[in-house]
Amino acid sequence: MRMLFVDDEEPIRELMCRYAARGGYDFTAVADGQEAIKLLNNSKDNPVTILITDLSMPGMDGMELLDYVEDHFPDLIAVLITGNDNIKHSKASLVVVKPFNCGEMLAKVAALAVK
Repeated sequence: MRMLFVDDEEPIRELMCRYAARGGYDFTAVADGQEAIKLLNNSKDNPVTILITDLSMPGMDGMELLDYVEDHFPDLIAVLITGNDNIKHSKASLVVVKPFNCGEMLAKVAALAVK
């Protein structure tokens, strides 16, 4: 199982990478939706299983990225992270509201791939 994490805030990416390494997850973090799309399109030999994206990012936001993923990678499990607990997004398998515990969130996300 390979996870891709997308967030424009470097400290959040670094924190998630540390937790992912502790959990033994195959984990890559990028800063924006365009980087995510490039990685997804170039990872045919080692495809991403789970996409975790922040909602609010400059340029392509999380909703736009989920739209792209739905059209081009329909089997990818998508997780949306947001500070707004009123967000319900049908394209996301899980919506995680900030603040969250990184370790617990990664365990929940990994469990989605097992179902």
